[in-house]
Amino acid sequence: MKNLSLLIVLFLFIFSAQAQNNKTLLEIGGEKIGVDEFLHIYKKNNSSDFEKKDVNEYLELYINFKLKVLEAQNLKMDTGNVFKDEYAGYKYQLAKNYISENEIVKKQMERAYERNKTEFKFDHILIKVAKGANAKTRNIAYKKALGIKKRLDKGEDFEKIVAEVSDDKSASRTKGHFWYMAAAKIPFKIQEFAFDDKTGKYSDPILTKFGYHIVKVIDKREALGSVKVKHIMILASQDASKEEQELAKHKIDSIYAKIKEGEKFENLVKLSDDKGTSNKGGELPWFTTGRMVPEFETAAFSLKEKEEITKPIKTMFGWHIIKLADTKDYPSYKESEKSIKEMIGRDPEMQEEAKEYVLRKLKKEFDFKEISNPKDLFKKLDSTVFDAKWEIKNEDAFTKSLFTIKSGQDSQKKIIFNELDFANFIENSQKKQKSIDLKTYITQIYNDFIYKTLVDAEIETLPEKYPEYKYLINEYYAGILLFDITDSVVWRKAVEDTIGLKKFYQSRKKDYAGMVKLDLSIFEYSGKKALNKAKPILTSKKSDNLTDEEIVNKISKGKNTLKLLEAKTYSEGENKYADKVFELEKNGKIIENQKFVLLKNENVIIALNKIEKIGEKSFDQIKGIIIADYQNYLDTKWIKELRKKYKVEVNKDVLDGIK
Repeated sequence: MKNLSLLIVLFLFIFSAQAQNNKTLLEIGGEKIGVDEFLHIYKKNNSSDFEKKDVNEYLELYINFKLKVLEAQNLKMDTGNVFKDEYAGYKYQLAKNYISENEIVKKQMERAYERNKTEFKFDHILIKVAKGANAKTRNIAYKKALGIKKRLDKGEDFEKIVAEVSDDKSASRTKGHFWYMAAAKIPFKIQEFAFDDKTGKYSDPILTKFGYHIVKVIDKREALGSVKVKHIMILASQDASKEEQELAKHKIDSIYAKIKEGEKFENLVKLSDDKGTSNKGGELPWFTTGRMVPEFETAAFSLKEKEEITKPIKTMFGWHIIKLADTKDYPSYKESEKSIKEMIGRDPEMQEEAKEYVLRKLKKEFDFKEISNPKDLFKKLDSTVFDAKWEIKNEDAFTKSLFTIKSGQDSQKKIIFNELDFANFIENSQKKQKSIDLKTYITQIYNDFIYKTLVDAEIETLPEKYPEYKYLINEYYAGILLFDITDSVVWRKAVEDTIGLKKFYQSRKKDYAGMVKLDLSIFEYSGKKALNKAKPILTSKKSDNLTDEEIVNKISKGKNTLKLLEAKTYSEGENKYADKVFELEKNGKIIENQKFVLLKNENVIIALNKIEKIGEKSFDQIKGIIIADYQNYLDTKWIKELRKKYKVEVNKDVLDGIK
């Protein structure tokens, strides 16, 4: 409920940051508000042309909003940990589009898109290194890999060496030979070698998260796009006897002969041993290179015309006849954007590249100076950190200064971070993981600590660099405060104050006898075309079970727009548009089963979701209605109190100038 309410609040009352170099329109409790700020908000939430009444009404709403936020600030509602955590979360999410990390990720995505246009065929040997291995273990693996490279350079048989030493699980099947593969499917550091290599020789050992790799590029080609095929398969594994192999060959040849004689491929699919596709016409999902065994892939991509069929093809699984269903060229950047971003997010080496870029940039920007290394801190840690249970037992033991950065707010000021800051970071970010060498752990998490410290410092400088970011975070700041204080003073109070609620009901009991409640959805339309589209859709809204959002999406195309102004159950006097429907209802001008009311002069069309007539009903029978009315009563009363508490001055000359 809170997120939904907050969105509604933000939609109705978008709060802008301080507008500069403009005349003061009003002053509220000593805070001056410029005309530019008000117009920014007004235009953002009002698509129609200015009318005097509209500006005046909106100004009153805006004053009410500012009064509530000011009251929340004076009550120090922005100082509590819950508020701070929620606001910090929003700030970080919004900052993602502005921080340095976003710069490098965009470059990585563009590079990955271009690189994926190339496919590599290469030979490969892996010497595995366990995650979190210490320097000694890594060095042993490196020397082993270096020795293998020397053997290869001397001309020893590649497949023989693969069988002896490679830790790649697929080596027994591939013998170290990798078929054409798109760059995205190759570890980033191997990509770097493949694109840079001009020698055609074996690489020096390349370290990735898997271990050390020795690679030789055999060939490269342009990406072939993707393909969808159907197939008929007759099983014949590599371990099958000679008789079984011959029988499988006979079966596939007889099927192929029937196809050549004119029998439909789809009628013969039932003979396929691939039961996962035989009931789907033999159809396989779309695939790119590197997904199928080489023989199958080569045959599939050799087909050029839809419905074209291969001769029987032998793979390690048996025999196949392949029919082309469809092909797709290499996708556009826009089509690839989501998958590329996800791929980068899964690739630890590309993440490390981004991290190193950000660290270099921000260390320079914030004048990072290391005072001492935390290498001795491992003596104060223990293995409980790998169970996420380590605690700081004595803060006085963590006193050494580690590094300084300059303040984002004052470039002359230096901020010192010490061992205790780092220890708090460890305590708050530790998670269950496999035990590794504590010195290695300290090195890894210290880099994370520096990174977070610098990114946090960068986020604090964003409002000065990017005005639109400043506006956004101020919107969220005001929106959270508005929600919290309204929840406390109005919404929750109306529900929890049972005595006040019953008093309110008793004082207005007669008003509820024979009263009408209107459940309405109020829309503003852009013109005649939008209106003509809206009428039949609103007529069938209930029978088609359409939401207001679905209706807006159905109608809003190009210049034809439909905007939902508000949707709720109204009492009389709550909304100027709803009041016109109340007037029509009182005068008997709403006919039975009428679906909407049109207010042509305002370009407004109102969906009549439900008209509820209330007779003599008990408190419990109409409790929901009473709570809603009590909330409106409390809100109105509260606004009156705020207007007495805080001085509001409107510069009428400036106001007249914007009408």
